[in-house]
Amino acid sequence: MSDSNALNLEDLQVAVHNALTSWGDLGGDDDDLLGFLLLVRNERERNDSGSNPLALRQATNRVLESALNELAEQEETEAAVLKARFIKGEIIRQVAARLYASTDQVNRYQRSAISSLSRIILGRELTLRDTQQRDLEAGLPPATYSRLFGFEDAQHKVVDQLTSVSQPWIVAIVGIGGIGKSSLADASVRRVLRSFNFDRAIWLQAGSHSLSGAPLPPKESYTHLVNTLAARLFPGAPQGSEGEASAKIRQILTKKPHLIVIDNLESEETTAYLIEKASEWIKPTKLLFTTRSRQTREASALHCRSMSFQMLMRLPSCDIRHRSLVSGTLPVPWRMISGLSMK
Repeated sequence: MSDSNALNLEDLQVAVHNALTSWGDLGGDDDDLLGFLLLVRNERERNDSGSNPLALRQATNRVLESALNELAEQEETEAAVLKARFIKGEIIRQVAARLYASTDQVNRYQRSAISSLSRIILGRELTLRDTQQRDLEAGLPPATYSRLFGFEDAQHKVVDQLTSVSQPWIVAIVGIGGIGKSSLADASVRRVLRSFNFDRAIWLQAGSHSLSGAPLPPKESYTHLVNTLAARLFPGAPQGSEGEASAKIRQILTKKPHLIVIDNLESEETTAYLIEKASEWIKPTKLLFTTRSRQTREASALHCRSMSFQMLMRLPSCDIRHRSLVSGTLPVPWRMISGLSMK
């Protein structure tokens, strides 16, 4: 079963049955281990299971056993049948003899018990997903729209880029001011968070200005960004130097997947500078920029082995023009959504 926000009870019953059947099997794949469930993923995280097969199996079994205990409070016989069949490894005839029941009755008990157990797990999973979704969205500003029109295809493209477990690690939504870049980013991020691929989402406003009203120079914009992000990631921690803060940020973002949105970049120079500096934070973290910049720095400036450009979708009502960087074949369309892929 794939990891989806909408769980299908029938498919879940099959997955639960498979997990019970392989209770003591260390060779089951991720789906057999119910790895698509947040319940299981969080249990693994709490116990630092890593990729150890025994630890992964034990995390799944703890989730199943907890649900079995709840089932025992509701249907004691059904829970007893599942424990005898799958935990103790008894065959149908053994269970039937102990319960003074026919094998057909035991089979009916087992089918009903798996259905009941799956419903318990589903209820717990949906509750956990709802709670975690609210926690993730707490890192976003309040939505400034009730519904978006005309952005469905563009939003689908952005979501696909951000939910991919590989490149591109940086996605940029490029367009003139007031065209709806921030709203598109917000709607896309809220959909992406339903995949639960990220531990945390943080939205940062990069369009800060000096006291004179002029945009901050690139380096000062980066310093502002680092300080703001460090304060969000490490609330209450003493503020160190920019280098110390950047190192701490890099340490956590390259270990745990975060989704960082940097909104409202204006100048080409600042956009290129921040993309270059923030490229140290990727994998497994992903970055989403919204910017008015019509250019990005050439691939070599990102200190990556390669970078490929992928056109996603034209924004509505835009006069699109195309040009390529003089130093390479990287096309840079104007007023469109673009993805920066880094390997």
